[in-house]
Parts: sequence; structure tokens; C-alpha cells
Amino acid sequence: MFARDSRSVGPLGNVAMTSLSKRSPAAWFAVAAHCYVEGHQACAWCGDSHCVFQTEHGTRTEYSCNHCEFYVCYDRQVGQYHATAGASRAAANAS
Repeated sequence: MFARDSRSVGPLGNVAMTSLSKRSPAAWFAVAAHCYVEGHQACAWCGDSHCVFQTEHGTRTEYSCNHCEFYVCYDRQVGQYHATAGASRAAANAS
């Protein structure tokens, strides 16, 4: 469900995503959590490793990538998810 093979934990193998509409915010959150654990702090959006921070702010759990600025969170108190698209892999790696 999360990745096409065991070597990659990106959203669709090594293909960088270009639209949030490919998944719901809840699905993005699940993929981000999976990539964070299985991909050594990997980003669900750009696929890079060692670039995602997981933070807890009260009832909100957040995943944010410092390479492409992908952001997803879940607020347990209100039961809502939110996702913000990151830059493309090329744009993220250009900086």
C-alpha cells in the first residue's frame, strides 16, 4: 500500500508526487508515518531520507520535511488531518 517494493518507501517508489489529490490528508499522514519509521526519517513527498521531523504539539502530531517543505498533521482532539504539498524533488534538491 505504501511503497511498490521493499527498497523504497516513497509515495510511489522513487517517483516524486506533484499533487495532494493523489491521496486524502489522512492517507498522506499514514504514508508519512510509515516513511518516517521505515525510511529513516524519509519524506512521503520527495522521498529523501534523514530530512523529516516528527513533532507533538498538544494533541497534534506533525511530520515536516526540511528538504521540500511537505507538511502533514493529525489533531486527535478534533479528529482532523491536514496536508500541505512540498516542492518537487528537483526543486527541493536544488536548494
